[in-house]
Amino acid sequence: MNVFVLAPQIHYGKDSLQTLKNLKCKRVLVVTDRFMVQFGIAGQVTAILDTVGIQWEIFQDVEPNPSIETTNAILKQFMNFAPDGVIGLGGGSPIDAAKGALYFADRLQQQFAAIAAPKKPYFVAIPTTSGTGSEVTSYAVLTDTEKHTKIALSDACMLPDLAVLDPVFTKTLPKGVIADTGMDVLTHATEAFVSKVSNPYTNALATEAIKAVFSHLLPNFNDPSDETHRTAMQNASCMAGIAFNNSSLGINHSLAHTLGGRFQIPHGKINAILLPYVVRFNGCSKRAARIGDYKAVEAYAQIAKVLGLPAKTPEQGVLSYAVALEILKDQLGINKTLKDYGIEEALYLSAIDTLAEQALGDICTAENPITVGLEDLKAVLKAVYYGL
Repeated sequence: MNVFVLAPQIHYGKDSLQTLKNLKCKRVLVVTDRFMVQFGIAGQVTAILDTVGIQWEIFQDVEPNPSIETTNAILKQFMNFAPDGVIGLGGGSPIDAAKGALYFADRLQQQFAAIAAPKKPYFVAIPTTSGTGSEVTSYAVLTDTEKHTKIALSDACMLPDLAVLDPVFTKTLPKGVIADTGMDVLTHATEAFVSKVSNPYTNALATEAIKAVFSHLLPNFNDPSDETHRTAMQNASCMAGIAFNNSSLGINHSLAHTLGGRFQIPHGKINAILLPYVVRFNGCSKRAARIGDYKAVEAYAQIAKVLGLPAKTPEQGVLSYAVALEILKDQLGINKTLKDYGIEEALYLSAIDTLAEQALGDICTAENPITVGLEDLKAVLKAVYYGL
């Protein structure tokens, strides 16, 4: 039996933030970052809570790539305040940090029932970027600062109850953030489409997300004020999130997690740099012939056909899609290799064994369209550094 999860409820489009007036909560913890507070974005949320008499507290210290320590701090405030509602407001980091706190609160409740930990609150996710899809997934990524790696968590307790996609929040995004998060959407959708456990439902959502990115990301990048393209990218991010929440991801994300933890490059940017290399690796027809599995080759070729790219043969389709990704990256000002970002060669090469081992153990690796080993991951890591 297969299962496709249709959750959370999604409110999208202009003025969708006003749906917070309908919350049935009495006490809400808002998890966000200092930027959201400083520029009044968090204030737009708390003002609505005030109008309907909801008591609130705010945690505003979420950093990019949220750490386990930050999640523990949120958990402490959560236990003290005992809210019946939690709002994750911001990019993927605040939403993932809120998820992490909910995850550990759930574990405390299961293991130490006598403590009477608060029951799972009503969870609202309000993304202010169009990229992670975290508002509709049961995944979260936290950073282990001691081991310089990222930990991917997956649990139903982290799935939001309500996602609010209001384009007002993406109006002033810097171009670099638009580029990185937009390519994150494309990576989510691509990996969901080629996953070992993809299905007709995930494929439909992933396909629409891919088409939307190629139609709207560059115009959004060139003119962030245009609400049409902003809204389309929000919807694409959400669709890709639902798709990969039901089909998982692959080694693009496994490698991005370990590279991001080690070298502190934004997650979306690393995904963007990796994507053409991973497409070429997974879609290699010679490898497919050797292992007797052409799923990845055929899936990438199908994406190329959807986009109207040359795909007279599956091999041509794979190449066309990889080249299209490289062209889009270049138009967005994203460099071709990790070496281009100033990572010292000797330092990188000395870390490859550890990076490959961490990626192999990542939860995303299991559903990569082809089975990989350490040497495969090392080969991709070398390719993405040197541009091979």
